[in-house]
Amino acid sequence: MKSAQLPISILDPTPAQTTFTNVKTALSKRNYKDTVSLASIAVVDIQRLQLMTILDHRAYALGMQGSFDAAVKDAEEMIVYGPEMAAGYLRLGYILDLQGKQSRAAKVYQEALEKVSKEDSAYAQLLTGKKVAMEKAERRVDFLATLPLELGDDIIMQMPDKTMAICLDVSTTWRKRVSGCHLAWVNVSNDDDTAHAIIARALPYIAEHIKDLVITTTDPSVWLRYLYYMERGHFRTIEALEVTNAATKLINTNMIMALTSALWQMRNTLTRLEFCFHSYLIPITLTDVLFYCTHLESLVFNAWDSLELILGDLELLGGPHKRLVDLEMTISLTTSAAVEPLLKRLPKLRRLSLNESMPDVLDVVYRTCPNLEIFGYNPSFGIPDLDDLEGDSNGPGLRAIYTANGGYGTPTAKFLPFLRRDMKTLQTVYANLSLTEDQVKNDEPYEDPYPAYRDLNFERLTSLTFWPDKFGIIQTLILRAVSSCTTLNHIAAVATPNVPALVDTLITLPPLEEMELSHITADDGGPSLVRLFQLYASLSESKQKFRTFWFRYCNSITDDVLDAIAGIKSLKEVTLTGLVKVSARGLKSFLKRLSKIGVTEVKLVQMAVVDNSVIELLGDMEGLETVILESLSEITDEGIKGMVDGAKGLRSLTLDKCKTISKDTVSYVQRRVGHVEIIEQ
Repeated sequence: MKSAQLPISILDPTPAQTTFTNVKTALSKRNYKDTVSLASIAVVDIQRLQLMTILDHRAYALGMQGSFDAAVKDAEEMIVYGPEMAAGYLRLGYILDLQGKQSRAAKVYQEALEKVSKEDSAYAQLLTGKKVAMEKAERRVDFLATLPLELGDDIIMQMPDKTMAICLDVSTTWRKRVSGCHLAWVNVSNDDDTAHAIIARALPYIAEHIKDLVITTTDPSVWLRYLYYMERGHFRTIEALEVTNAATKLINTNMIMALTSALWQMRNTLTRLEFCFHSYLIPITLTDVLFYCTHLESLVFNAWDSLELILGDLELLGGPHKRLVDLEMTISLTTSAAVEPLLKRLPKLRRLSLNESMPDVLDVVYRTCPNLEIFGYNPSFGIPDLDDLEGDSNGPGLRAIYTANGGYGTPTAKFLPFLRRDMKTLQTVYANLSLTEDQVKNDEPYEDPYPAYRDLNFERLTSLTFWPDKFGIIQTLILRAVSSCTTLNHIAAVATPNVPALVDTLITLPPLEEMELSHITADDGGPSLVRLFQLYASLSESKQKFRTFWFRYCNSITDDVLDAIAGIKSLKEVTLTGLVKVSARGLKSFLKRLSKIGVTEVKLVQMAVVDNSVIELLGDMEGLETVILESLSEITDEGIKGMVDGAKGLRSLTLDKCKTISKDTVSYVQRRVGHVEIIEQ
């Protein structure tokens, strides 16, 4: 039997109305003494009624959120203000019923029947409430207590963290079963403050099982509760801790001793730590973290201060940190003078990501990090983790290096030494080698680096992303370095001034698997690209590897280029963005030819030639699973419906800033496609 849902307001206003009527009657009879007395009573009754109404509303809302302790407190306060009124008892009984506490609910109803007048309009509800509660209590079966242990654990592990925490309050049996399901509490993460509060109350029972914890709370009392149990050693098996920006705002200088004590208590098991401070003058330093977290292997530290301000006194470490292999810092400024003493104390580093770094930091990293395998210099994106590296290492040396995605280039005089030193081990190069800020201001080209780097020759490179300078000097060097690299399978060229030279190199190499051409204003590369893709298409199907391309704002991409690509049978994923040299006719011909190949994903962005007739062709593509349409002003409801009706295997559709699509069509699509994402901004 489900709980009968009480209305949000269950208060009888009759007593207050009666008292108010009595005041009016006394006043009309000019009985001023009774008027004053009755008015005083009316004021109290009306204030009490209003307060109880507000408490009732809040208790109901808290119960609907699962915040039962707070809901019970409000209901009990209602009883204090109106012990002779049914409202508080009814609300308390209802909240207890939601928790499955039928025996206690029956006692509440019995207490009410002894105190509330039988003339009360809600008296019958009290009788019914007691009867229902007693019936439920008599036939209640604790399914969790009767289930086999393994099956019960399987059910518990399917619950969200918040639900599991609520279950801890149901009964002693449930608390033992839920807290005893160790695997259910291994990972705890929740963005809901209410859920965090419930989980924080459960820490005495679950903290010892938590291995991966993310704290996002904005409630100071919840944060202090986490800190309390950390400081007292309850988190005995914790391995990873993330404190997000929302929670770090609660950290002040007065609690640094408690925080460092907590880190010390967790030092033997804590191997990954992430602090995100979106503030200045943060209260904890990097030295504090490294000193108290002796077994730390991975540290992510974000702050608005400079490295110099957050570094602390490294001399307190007494020597090098023996465990840290992964350091990622996003701070306002990193200089060589600040970072060098830090890196010298981290000899085990294998992954390093530094943002807002000055160019001379590159020299420091080159000299002081002999074991580095992944290095990000001012990357504007998340670089891969160590676990993402593929294959075995080919001896000491970098396996992946990353620079910023766009903006001014990285000085080649400081960056190219990494490429030459580690050319036998590098597998991924993501290099913005366009002109630096000073070169742009002075319109100065790079000096030709080839004489000094004529021996640069990559042996294991699988992925190359590069921004060459507008004069083409750096592109020439890079293409020579990959000219004999048989492992290359992905290339991305951004703003290259010479597409034909790029193609001339690629034609001599084994077929690529992926290609990205972006922001290329030169329009003379079309014939060369046609030649490359016709070569790929001429290969036997067993040797065809080309499966993914992204063409963005590239004037060298024409109808002829798309026609050549359409002959490649291995193609799976297609992205076309802002291609002004592609016609509606050419795009339609391309999509028609793809219909039998087995392409699984198509993304069209800012393509002026895309209208209903184009996207309806997507519905005819066999095997198409994912479609992403962004900033397309010429498509309408009719085209979307036609595409969805035709695409029998479509599993995911994203409509991003397609303002011409109505809500009715969105609902129509959602009934036919498994996953639909609508992005309006």
